Amino acid sequence: MQLTRRQCSFLEKLFDVYYSHCRQPVHYSDLAHALGVSNSTAYQVLRSLEQQGYISSEYRLADHH
Repeated sequence: MQLTRRQCSFLEKLFDVYYSHCRQPVHYSDLAHALGVSNSTAYQVLRSLEQQGYISSEYRLADHH
């Protein structure tokens, strides 16, 4: 499946944020802030990209948990 323009923009920004965070995992809220979209929008687009196999995600608890 071919990516939409919006999905391409999300991927480009995701890489920018990832490298600016010293190659550490990126939370969807950080990406939402960088793109100027809501958290739910960022989450939905990222889930779509994951389902298509472009990215992967993992669940992590904060260090203090």
